[in-house]
Amino acid sequence: RSLPLLKSLHSKEIRSRHWIQVMSVANCTFQLEGTIFRMCHLLDGNLLQHDAAIEQIVKNAKCELELEMQFYAIEEEWSEQVLQFESYKTYGPILLAGGYTHSLLEELDHAQAQLAVMLMSPHIQPLRDDTAQWAAKLSNIGEVLLQWLGVQELWCNLEAVFDSRGHGHEFGEEAVRFAAADKVWKNLMKASVETKNVVQCCLGDDIPKVTVFAQVAHELEECKKSLSTYLLSKRKMFP
Repeated sequence: RSLPLLKSLHSKEIRSRHWIQVMSVANCTFQLEGTIFRMCHLLDGNLLQHDAAIEQIVKNAKCELELEMQFYAIEEEWSEQVLQFESYKTYGPILLAGGYTHSLLEELDHAQAQLAVMLMSPHIQPLRDDTAQWAAKLSNIGEVLLQWLGVQELWCNLEAVFDSRGHGHEFGEEAVRFAAADKVWKNLMKASVETKNVVQCCLGDDIPKVTVFAQVAHELEECKKSLSTYLLSKRKMFP
């Protein structure tokens, strides 16, 4: 009976915390350092008297390892994930690649669902904090990317009107407001193209991206309202 039990305890899933659990169950103590720990210590610990409880510890350890492997796969993937960009007019790569970003959001949803399921597992405890942190991190990234795409669409629509090479000068204060938002947008995109990494682009700034995008969106929305009012007044003047 002892050989299968000892073999189970020798598996790669068993960590120091599991040995501490074994000692607690068997009411014994042995040194875990590799230069000291010997099989005779296990045999002297009367582990066979507690084989059911110890087998449960081993079973739990296997479940924990499976979750650990899933977690580190998600962490590695999203630590290395990058954004892709598209060129616009003569500005160079100044837009998020729409199709790629939407695919990225789908992958993000899948990863978030995986983490949510993991957090419901009773075996996630050793990695609960790290898993919860990454779940929050991916949620924030999703929020930023959706906001980013929305601001991008608004910027593209207004840029065509306020383009300084066109007739933007006709719109007076509205053009000045757009120019300020346009400068922030282009600087932000330039920095993002240089960085590329999703986590760094979405979460790595001193000022949260959601705050920056909210401000840019506000300015662009004000431009849009002013432009609509201006165009309406022109129609009334020249029906």
